[in-house]
Amino acid sequence: MNGLAFAVLSGVLYFARGPAYPHPLPVLKPLRRTTHNGDNEDEDTPRLPPELYTLIASHLSTISSEDRQTLESCALVSSAWLLVSRKRLFGAVKLTYENVHTFLSLLEHPLCSFRGGMRVLKMREGEYMVDRWMNGVIPRLIDSLKRLRVRVKVLDIYDLTWAELNPTSARAMKEGWEDVGVESLRVGTCYFECVHEFVGFVCSRSFGEVKHLVCDYVLLNCPGVDECECGEMVNDDVGGVREEREALQVRGQIGVDGILFRNSSFDDLAGASLPKTLESLQLSLPEESMLRWFVDQDAVRGLKRLGVSLKEETLLPVVDDLVAKTDEALENLVLDLPCGNDFSLSHNTSLRSLHLHISAPDPDSNPSLARLISSISSQHLHTITFDIFYDIPYHSYGHDTAIKWVTQLGDTITPNPTITKVVFFVRYSRVRCFKALRRIIRDEFSKGQSARKAKARLRVRGAKVDGNYEDQWRREGEGEVWRSWIR
Repeated sequence: MNGLAFAVLSGVLYFARGPAYPHPLPVLKPLRRTTHNGDNEDEDTPRLPPELYTLIASHLSTISSEDRQTLESCALVSSAWLLVSRKRLFGAVKLTYENVHTFLSLLEHPLCSFRGGMRVLKMREGEYMVDRWMNGVIPRLIDSLKRLRVRVKVLDIYDLTWAELNPTSARAMKEGWEDVGVESLRVGTCYFECVHEFVGFVCSRSFGEVKHLVCDYVLLNCPGVDECECGEMVNDDVGGVREEREALQVRGQIGVDGILFRNSSFDDLAGASLPKTLESLQLSLPEESMLRWFVDQDAVRGLKRLGVSLKEETLLPVVDDLVAKTDEALENLVLDLPCGNDFSLSHNTSLRSLHLHISAPDPDSNPSLARLISSISSQHLHTITFDIFYDIPYHSYGHDTAIKWVTQLGDTITPNPTITKVVFFVRYSRVRCFKALRRIIRDEFSKGQSARKAKARLRVRGAKVDGNYEDQWRREGEGEVWRSWIR
């Protein structure tokens, strides 16, 4: 029984590290048939499902013949345990080029038991051409999910290049998810040739009932709707285009008439619109053409949660129009904008929480921040959160500067009696710096009020990150507010 105990312990430790995908390591040899006496067993007794059976066996460092027989002899499990363990072990499945084929084989297995427990499906495209798997697997994946009636509530797609999909895969992406029950869609670091392809995908039949949409760093090659080159002839005289044309012909993206095939067209944009069921929208680093398209959508008026992350000051007026259009329905607002904006929240009379990203404690940014907070007209606002990136090696602010920034901020917030909770979330690289800033914040916000009242109103939290946290966190969206929206 030593081998079995070691296998179970290894499996438990593996799952304790976080969400896992089925069968991470292949079993090199088939397990022998059982040798125990099964006369006293009930035929309906559930057996260890294949995904767990092979997973535990793969963690045995040395698999002897006796260990294999013992493991298979003890492969009887409780049906109650199967029911409660599915959500914990296989609630979120991440597909990559390394495990997607194994996942499909287990999903289509007659004894598969995790189908009913899947809720989140994350698809991660490979970084290199040899690792690209979505184009060849998407039709089979979607067909298996539909045929086996697997309900996926959250679909998270990362690093997809739409131009690499052939017509069959593109059609499956637009129409196949409709029967899977997707309610939350995240499109992260994906590449589209033009705004028509992007709109044709997110507004397709597959996502007609979507409640939460996250567009996290979507890249478009065309300059805008009016200047899009969809349907134009490919010019062979331009240097380097002949090779590109041949590659597109191999993929079936250029017809015999020389027309460049896009996976969407102007017709997709003409009749496309956001679903009326949409409640939450997050736009991280949107391009101008995409941002302006969202402003023109009527479904924006019914949004309850909105998040916008922006780096270009020229797009601030467009974001202002987007926030103003949400009007009275908006309850939660998340903003990560350049300093110096003149936003007004006077139209958002139902606002309940405001989350502001701040690059560093800088007193020079307080005037625009004060104008934004002073423009709040909602009588329901109870929480305001300041998300600060405090990295001393790059932002060397002294003690007096931090005190001045916090003092000015406190003078702006204190007059608003509806704000019952102020939260500071600090991302830092050195614990000592975070503790110093936390002490300054607590001292300044406790002036003029009792310690009990100050403690009930103020929260200071922190998260230690390294120098490359931005790229690492963006991939999985860790620490982002929209993660709580799509769960």
